[in-house]
Amino acid sequence: MIQLKRTFAILLLACMCSTVYSQCPKTKENGIIGKPSDLPSGMFVYSVDGINGLFFSPVQEYSPKKIAGTENDNIILARFSDDGTWILYHSFKTNKLFLIRPDGSGKAQVPVTDCSENSGWVRNGPFGDEIFYTGKRGNTYMKGIRVDLKGKTPAFGLIRTIANGIAFKGKIAYGQGVAKNHIFCTVSRNAMYTIPNDGKGTATNGDGFQFSSDITYGCGPAISYDGTIVSENTGQISGFPCIIKGHRGPAILPFMESKQFSSGKDLYTRVALSINFGPVLNNDRCDFHMWDFTNSNDYIACRATPKTDGQSAMHGAAILHWKSNTWTLLTPGLFNDRTKKVATHACYFTGTPTGTRLRIMPLKKNEYAKHIMPTNDMGNRNLLGRALDLQYNAASASVVYYNGAGRIEIQIRK
Repeated sequence: MIQLKRTFAILLLACMCSTVYSQCPKTKENGIIGKPSDLPSGMFVYSVDGINGLFFSPVQEYSPKKIAGTENDNIILARFSDDGTWILYHSFKTNKLFLIRPDGSGKAQVPVTDCSENSGWVRNGPFGDEIFYTGKRGNTYMKGIRVDLKGKTPAFGLIRTIANGIAFKGKIAYGQGVAKNHIFCTVSRNAMYTIPNDGKGTATNGDGFQFSSDITYGCGPAISYDGTIVSENTGQISGFPCIIKGHRGPAILPFMESKQFSSGKDLYTRVALSINFGPVLNNDRCDFHMWDFTNSNDYIACRATPKTDGQSAMHGAAILHWKSNTWTLLTPGLFNDRTKKVATHACYFTGTPTGTRLRIMPLKKNEYAKHIMPTNDMGNRNLLGRALDLQYNAASASVVYYNGAGRIEIQIRK
């Protein structure tokens, strides 16, 4: 009889586990810890609470150096431009936005005065390179300022209203993201808005929707460079086991121009692409926050902070490959110093096709440059050994490549 009860209990437990799993088909438990050497080549930047300056390091080998020109700035947000050649950052104490190259050159203040700490790039927007910013806390607008990045220093242009009448959360922890004609943000809950006229118009409350009322809170929204997918710290749904409470991992969702779910449970079980629990060490899950897509849709940067004072799996800036649920710590030098917490971070891959941009600038008419072969001198790993057949009406052309260490220009003549 005792054996029968024990067998029944085991079967009941198995059925309960199976039921929970069937309820949560998109959930990936217990993340894998990866190695930086397995990531694509690239660069990342980060800042540390209480320490001025922005630090730069290669992705695959942690060797941080403070970017010259940022020493006096207390930085709470940093973002790479679409092509990785510039960094936008927010100095908290002065409430000013700056642009700077990864090598410290070209620093310029963005000429806006009424912004909150939530700002960033309009990714692949209709007006070329553009910076968005939301108003100071309590304001209900988002504006954009155009910028020409072709010169040695940025040249700023027109300011427009991207969104109006939307009560954006002002704190940096909530975050906003804009890509093409899509906005992913936090209002009272996370929300999606579509900017009219293919991104050239002004979005209002009628151009989007907030997540379902059965989801409480929700924060940390980020959007991919192409505007097709987003990540977030999920809110809470009473009695629902599929989502991750307490910032222990993100949900990955498709961007929706119209509401395609009836409830929070429907969103996370049917619509979501993935729900990723972070790695566990000594029963301690980290607090993961401040999501930011890299220039590859498969990788998302984040900040990892231990939930307790004990040894945990991660501490510092990290990268999540969400499809495999692999989490890689980018800042091993901070791992054992829990007094130093990463304030912001951003990562840009140069070892992926979307991460490298060559700019060809014709100089003269009627002739052309042909068959350019990249070499190691260009610092261009993913194009190495590939011939580029470029037909341009020029006697000479400049191939310009930015590898994070500076501007490399090669002149090609017929």
